[in-house]
Amino acid sequence: MPRAFTDQEKKNIRLKLIESGKIAFGQYGIKKTGIEDLAKMAGISKGAFYQFYPSKEDLYFAVIRQYETGQHQYMHTLLKEKNESERKLLKTVIKNIMDQVDHDPFVRRLLGKEEFDYLWQKFTPEKL
Repeated sequence: MPRAFTDQEKKNIRLKLIESGKIAFGQYGIKKTGIEDLAKMAGISKGAFYQFYPSKEDLYFAVIRQYETGQHQYMHTLLKEKNESERKLLKTVIKNIMDQVDHDPFVRRLLGKEEFDYLWQKFTPEKL
């Protein structure tokens, strides 16, 4: 029987899985990333992976949600700075997005047709 994780361990493992997923999905894409790879990167067994996510696709969506949350926080912080003109704020937001597309492998893959086609086959349109 697998060892039970404490609440703090679960939180830490979930964060490690999301970070590992972002790295692996960015480097290899969702199709070529295996659950064993993700579990190993997070320091857990393949069986333990399923205590956190039912599939690698569900982890992929968790990575997207974490990225989206970070973007919302960034935008919120920018918009609170009222000393900037709307035009300058818009330029800053667009520059940030373009920098991420240029430098973040996960974001580049996320925007690619191959990832979308794969996910489209795995999930219903409602889940997507």
